[in-house]
Amino acid sequence: MAARLYETEDVDEVLDRVVLATVTALDGCDQASVTALEAAGYRTVASSAAAASAADVAQYETGEGPCLDAAGGGTTYAESFPDPRWPNLGDRLGDSGVGSALSNHVEAEGSGRQRGLVGSLNAYAGSPSAFDGEAQEIGVVLAAHASLAIRSVSQREALAELGDQLHAALGSRDVIGQAKGILMERYRLTPEQAFDALRRTSQRLNVRLAEVAQTLTETGEYDDDPLPGEPC
Repeated sequence: MAARLYETEDVDEVLDRVVLATVTALDGCDQASVTALEAAGYRTVASSAAAASAADVAQYETGEGPCLDAAGGGTTYAESFPDPRWPNLGDRLGDSGVGSALSNHVEAEGSGRQRGLVGSLNAYAGSPSAFDGEAQEIGVVLAAHASLAIRSVSQREALAELGDQLHAALGSRDVIGQAKGILMERYRLTPEQAFDALRRTSQRLNVRLAEVAQTLTETGEYDDDPLPGEPC
C-alpha cells in the first residue's frame, strides 16, 4: 500500500489513493476523505464517496467537528453523534448516515511552486463506536504515510520543474552565445559589446533577450546600431 502511494505521479493522485487505502485498510471504515486547510478556509480535496464530502461540509458550515480539530493537529475520534464537544454540529453527521468518525492530522510541505497540504485524513463509519484501538493506530500510520507521500511527490514534481527550467536556461544560453558570435563577426565587436547590443535591443523592443537572440540566429536580421553614437 505504501508503495502504491509513493509511485504516484502527482499530489491529486496521491490523495485519491490515500482515501481508497483508508477504506480498504481500516476496519469499520465505509468512506473517507481528505480535508485541506487553505487561505480561503477548509476544502475537501479527495473523497471516496459523496457522503464523505457531505460530512465534511457539515463541519465546515458549523465551524466545528473532528476533521477541523484534527486539521489543527493530532487525532480526533468521535464514537457517536451528537458529541458534546461540537454543540453546533449536533447530529448533522448522524442525519447523513455517519455513526462515528476518526480524523488524523496530515501535513506535508510543498517544494517550489508545488503545493503542500495541511489538513486531516477522515474515516467515517455508518455505525457508532466503529473504530477500536487498533483501527485508531492504523489511522495514525495511514495519515503519516499520506503526509510523506504528498511531500515526496511534491519534491519530485519540483525537481522535474527545476530540470525543465535548467534545460531551458541552457538552451537560451546557447542561442545567446550564437547571436553574440554573429554580431562579433559582423561588426567586429568584443563579447561584452555584443551582449550589450542584444540587451539594448531587448529593452527597446520589450521582449526577452533570448527571443532577440533567437530571431537573429534564425533570420540573420539585426536592425539596431550595435554601438550607439559610433559608426559600425
